[in-house]
Amino acid sequence: KLDMSGGRVSVGRSTLHNLQKPTSPLQIQFNPKKKSVMFPDQLGFQEVSIADFERPYLLPPIDIPEPQSINTFVIAQDGIMFVAIDYKGLHTMDLSDHRNPKTLAVAQTGFQNTYYCLSREEKTLYIADTYDGLVI
Repeated sequence: KLDMSGGRVSVGRSTLHNLQKPTSPLQIQFNPKKKSVMFPDQLGFQEVSIADFERPYLLPPIDIPEPQSINTFVIAQDGIMFVAIDYKGLHTMDLSDHRNPKTLAVAQTGFQNTYYCLSREEKTLYIADTYDGLVI
């Protein structure tokens, strides 16, 4: 259920930040392959289909290890998601089967505060953390 009342946005099991008094930026990524938006929550990720923008609906959640430690994530055009998790490194996940997301690879990138971005042409992933700095 998508609820956008009272200055809050609630989706399924998650209540997003109070839109009237935001405390931190909300991470939302567009999944171009599935025409949906994804955001982290306390157990992993929630995904809302916006293929029909007038009738958005909640897709099944994606649970991941250590969800409270998600720093950032990006989704490539082909539906591959990269997730930076404190103390767990960079997780590369295939989201093509939403009911059965697959972890393709895990790379240790440092211990904590790992952030990254994907280049516009999606051929380079830039990774930075508080210990090792920028890695390309």
